[in-house]
Amino acid sequence: MTDGELRLGLEFLRSQAESRAPGEIVNKANLFITLASRNLGWSNRKSTLFVNLLIYSGYVSLDGLWLKLTDEGYALMHDDGDPKWKVDLVDLTSAIVAKDKKFYEIWELIGGDKSTNPLYVSGVEFYDAAKSFIGGLPQSYTEYIAELKKQGKPTSRSRWCKDLFLMIPDEGDLEQFMIMLSETINSRNNAVETHSSSIDEFDAFAVTVPQSTVMPEMKIDIDNLPVQRVPKVFISHNHQDADYAKALVDMMLALGVNEKDIFCSSYPGFGVPFGKSFLDGIKGQYDEFDLLVLFVHSPRYYESPVSLCEMGAAWITKTDYRSFLTKDCEFKNLCAVIPPTETAFRAGETGTYHLLNDFKILIETTFSLPAKDFTRWETIKGDFINAVSR
Repeated sequence: MTDGELRLGLEFLRSQAESRAPGEIVNKANLFITLASRNLGWSNRKSTLFVNLLIYSGYVSLDGLWLKLTDEGYALMHDDGDPKWKVDLVDLTSAIVAKDKKFYEIWELIGGDKSTNPLYVSGVEFYDAAKSFIGGLPQSYTEYIAELKKQGKPTSRSRWCKDLFLMIPDEGDLEQFMIMLSETINSRNNAVETHSSSIDEFDAFAVTVPQSTVMPEMKIDIDNLPVQRVPKVFISHNHQDADYAKALVDMMLALGVNEKDIFCSSYPGFGVPFGKSFLDGIKGQYDEFDLLVLFVHSPRYYESPVSLCEMGAAWITKTDYRSFLTKDCEFKNLCAVIPPTETAFRAGETGTYHLLNDFKILIETTFSLPAKDFTRWETIKGDFINAVSR
């Protein structure tokens, strides 16, 4: 989260707690999250994340479903001092989620720009922590980046950090790695000692890595490190829904995605070049790129054998995807490999619009883009919603 987002959240908290004394109830946790979502335009996940940061940092305490202002929180509400944020990446991320998705959850917290993110983790800090669990890596961050450049591999911080994250061998090591990163952030931010154990929903975390979890040094050829494929967005849709696909393309372009990083067969310049096989072109996308597939579900989509093949290919290859429903497509209509319980944006259903905020973060993280200004994003999001809700 950026410093601007955290300050925006604190301003909202001040509006709720300015008349509260330490120990007094601020609001029910679920009500706070709902209000944050409505007033700030945040997703429920981001709002929950912010509440958890407040708890870990000692500014509010959790008492059942209630939030209570602490002495530190009261001082923060009435002083001009900067907050001292504390994190536990283990508890702040989803417990059951694919490893690559867990990386993006972590990156939402620690990525971005050092000047705007108080929870930022530098490349050196990330590399030094990961090296404890991955044998055979070069001794230093500088040597590792030099080797990547020598091999012509991407040196974008988010890309190689993801590579190393996926190389950490098992869940126990992954948890210890996240603990080490948490300790790095908390030490830098002068975090206070862990909070009272009475808040059992948010257990304090250990800061010592057992010696047995550290991998022994082994020699490996850097050429054998996983080849990092370039990210690309693939919009899977029926050509009768070309206007919807175009709206998705326009939204991503407005966020800063390069034209070459989007494949959309119905949008001139974003599909298969003239003279090339359409099916071979689609197959090439799965073979050559690290795809994020955007499904445009509609009654027409499920009548198209090609569209269903695209969906099946994404499922078989375990490709990351997001679902968007046209206005005339109900959740109950979803079938094949994507169930009716899918979490998805649906045109005309306002209860799903907050998912676009998560989509924005995913796109910015995937392509290492600077975070779009909140006011500008609201305009971009509104244009997309208007375009697909007609």
